[in-house]
Amino acid sequence: MNPLTLGARIRKEFTFPENASLPEWRTYFLNTTLIFVWLLGLLSYVVVLRITLVENDLALDIIFTAAVLMLTMVTFVRRLPFKFRVGVLLFINYALALVVFYSLGLVSSGRMYLYTASILAVVFVGLKAGLFSVALNTAVLIFLLWQVSQGRLSYDPPQMVNNWITTSAVFVMLNVFTTVSVGLLVRALAANLEVMQDLTRSLEQRVAERTRVVEAGVKVSRALSGVLDATVPMQEVVEQIHSAFDYYHTQIYLLDEAQDKLLLTGGTGDPGQMMLAAGHSVLLGQGIVGQAAALNEYILVPDVRQDERWQPNPLLPETKAETAVPIAIGDEVWGVLDVQVAQVNGLSEDDVSFLQAIAGQVAVAIRNARLYEATEYRVQYEAQVNMISQKIQQAATLEEVLQIAAQELEQALGAQRVTVQLGGNGSAS
Repeated sequence: MNPLTLGARIRKEFTFPENASLPEWRTYFLNTTLIFVWLLGLLSYVVVLRITLVENDLALDIIFTAAVLMLTMVTFVRRLPFKFRVGVLLFINYALALVVFYSLGLVSSGRMYLYTASILAVVFVGLKAGLFSVALNTAVLIFLLWQVSQGRLSYDPPQMVNNWITTSAVFVMLNVFTTVSVGLLVRALAANLEVMQDLTRSLEQRVAERTRVVEAGVKVSRALSGVLDATVPMQEVVEQIHSAFDYYHTQIYLLDEAQDKLLLTGGTGDPGQMMLAAGHSVLLGQGIVGQAAALNEYILVPDVRQDERWQPNPLLPETKAETAVPIAIGDEVWGVLDVQVAQVNGLSEDDVSFLQAIAGQVAVAIRNARLYEATEYRVQYEAQVNMISQKIQQAATLEEVLQIAAQELEQALGAQRVTVQLGGNGSAS
């Protein structure tokens, strides 16, 4: 294996994952713990068992070998269920504790195996499992004391049994205190991890929302950037908004100042197409849309059923919340951008801010289109005036002058007949 690859794998093995959840944290800690325990167990099996034991005990050899094999399996076979791996680790702890007690006596380090088991239980499973392990430790110690009283387990020296009982009682109390402390610490860590994850998810959602807003704004800008006439692509604008945020319905109205009403010029879905075909309009000051145009300010209605300004539309039966944003520059209102959703409180101030930005782009496009149209009209007007002036200058007689003036005016104005009369001295038509 490539040394660099091996080094990278080792670093990855012992690198704590960022933004890890509690299960991920426990899995990482279990993997790390198992690796260290496996190395320690392997060392104990190869060195300690062969050197410290005077007698070659075949049963002890079998137990240690089985423990090392089981430990190797749960350490390196990561596909095994988490609880199964933890259970094997705890089982090995208790098995080794009993082996050490029966092989080396009550004064050995067997209680450390029991202590370790309760800590592992509370870390990897939870506080209840840790307390259960403490109760099991207490039962094991009482069982060992009963074995001594039955003469099945010797204690050397015998007169120190009372001292062993005292130290065991202290051990149990310390075990309870440590287990509860670690359990509360793990719970606090879990709560902090949940808070951090909620914060991370919230930030990710906000970033995703901002990204969608930016992308939708860019698409709308592209749709409006090439507009050089009065036909602003309102339908494309509402479709871009709808596709970006999946609103229930999006529509745009433009103000007809002559009739004091708002004409629908863009709407999403079949309802939008049906209303466009029917020439749907809203009177200025009427309903949520009309009020937004009349007041030149946005209106956000979290629950339309609780707002008396709302006028239900049979083509949009699922509308629960609505916001209407004026399409305006300063005090000059040109229309309204209206959005409806199918959930109560389904629209927020963030939605309004985004729609205001889009409405501002539409207003600028409308202004630019109208300025361009006015400029084009002025250019054409001046060109016609210059052309007529040139033709008149080329006329040789007054009659030709009048004839040219009549013809050009007839063509420019689209009139059926134009008559020019000069004080009774002459006329042309």
